[in-house]
Amino acid sequence: MKSAFERALGVFCIIVLIGLIILGILTFRVNKTVDDTNRWVLHTHDVLFKAEQVLFSVNELEHALEPARSTSLINTPGLSVLKDSLLSKIHYLKYLTRDNSSQQVRIRKLETLVKLRTKRQSVGFNTNVRFQDSLRLASQNLVDQIQKEENELLASRTKANNSSRKALNLLFYSFLLAGLLLLISTYFALKKYFVLQKESELTILKLNQKLEKRVEEKASQLLEKEKQYQLVLDNLLEGAQIIDREWRFMYVNDALTRQARFSVEEMIGAKLTDLFPGIEETELFKHLEKVMTMRVPEKFENTFHYPNGDVAYFELSIEPIMEGLFVLSMDITDRKIKELYKEQYIAELEEVLFKISHEVRSPVVKILGVAQLMELSLIEEKELPMIIDSMKSCALLLDRYTRELSEFVTEMKESSADQ
Repeated sequence: MKSAFERALGVFCIIVLIGLIILGILTFRVNKTVDDTNRWVLHTHDVLFKAEQVLFSVNELEHALEPARSTSLINTPGLSVLKDSLLSKIHYLKYLTRDNSSQQVRIRKLETLVKLRTKRQSVGFNTNVRFQDSLRLASQNLVDQIQKEENELLASRTKANNSSRKALNLLFYSFLLAGLLLLISTYFALKKYFVLQKESELTILKLNQKLEKRVEEKASQLLEKEKQYQLVLDNLLEGAQIIDREWRFMYVNDALTRQARFSVEEMIGAKLTDLFPGIEETELFKHLEKVMTMRVPEKFENTFHYPNGDVAYFELSIEPIMEGLFVLSMDITDRKIKELYKEQYIAELEEVLFKISHEVRSPVVKILGVAQLMELSLIEEKELPMIIDSMKSCALLLDRYTRELSEFVTEMKESSADQ
C-alpha cells in the first residue's frame, strides 16, 4: 500500500497540475485578448492615418479647384488624378471602417460632397467662395468626426490593451509566484519526506538489528535443541534412520548401525538397495514403498535375515517426513525367542498332559477295575494268578511312565534354565 506521504504528494501534484492548466488557459485567453486589442489599435491607427490622408487630399483638391486656378485646371489630367486619388482613399477608408455603421454614413457623405464639388466645377458652374468654404468646412467637419470617433476608439482600445497587458503581467507574476510557492512547498515536502525516510530507515535498521539478534538467539536455541535432539536420537535404544526419496541413508544412530551391522560411514549416503541386495523383494520394502508413495504411517513386525544366515526380529515404526522416511526399529529378537520357547514349553506341557491322560491313566483304570472286582468277590481262585500278573504289568507300566514323565520334566527344567 502507498504511504500517506505518497498519497499527499500525489494529491498535491494533481492540484498543482490543475492550477497550471487553469493558469495556462487564462494566459492563453489574456494573450488572445492582448493580440486582439493590439490588432484593433493598429487598425484604428490605420483609419486615423487614412483619414488624415483624405483630409489632406480634400484640401489639395479644394486648392486645385479655387476660382483663380480653375480656368487652367478644369478637365486637365492633374485634376482627374487628384479626384481619383481622393476617391480611392475614401473607398479604402470606407473599407477599413466597414464594421462601424456611423463611420460608414460619414464617409458616404464625404464621398457625396467630393463628387458634388468636382461635378459642379467640371460643368463650369460658377461656385462662389462661400459655397467652396461650406464644402470645405463640411468635409473638414466629417473628417474631424471620423477622427474623433476613431480617437475615442483608439483611447478605449488602448485602455483595453493596457488592461490586457496588466492582466497578462499579473498572470505572469502569479505564475512566477505559484512556481516559487511550488518550489518552496516541494522543497519543504521533500525535506520532510527525506527526514521521515531517514527516520524510517533508522527505525527499520534498529528493527532489523533487533530481529537479527532475535534470529541469532532463536537460531542458537534451535541449534541447542537440535544438538539435544541429535543426542537423544544418537542414544536411543531403538534404531533411528532417515531415508531420502532416492532410498539413500541421510541419518543413522548407533543403535541402527548395531542392528544393520554396518558402520556410520558405510551407511550415510549409501542406497538401501546397495547395502541390502534383494531387499526389494521383501515385505519390509513393500511397507517402506507404501509409506513413501502414500505418505501414511505404518507399524509392523519384521523378520530380517542377515547374509550370514542369522535371523533377527524388529518392531518397525515408519513415518513420512519432508525428506522421505523416518524409521524407528526396536530389536525384539530376545522377546521373540522367549515367545517361541514359551510356545514350545506349552506344547511340551500339552504333550505331558496327553501322556498323563492317555498312557498313565490306562493302567490306573485297569488297577481300579481289578480292585473293584475284588471288592465284589467276583474273582475266582483260578483267575487270581492272571489278575496278579495283569496288576503287576500295569504297575510296571505305570512305573515306566512315571520315570519317563520325571525325565521329561527334568529335561524341560534344564532347557528352561538354559534359556
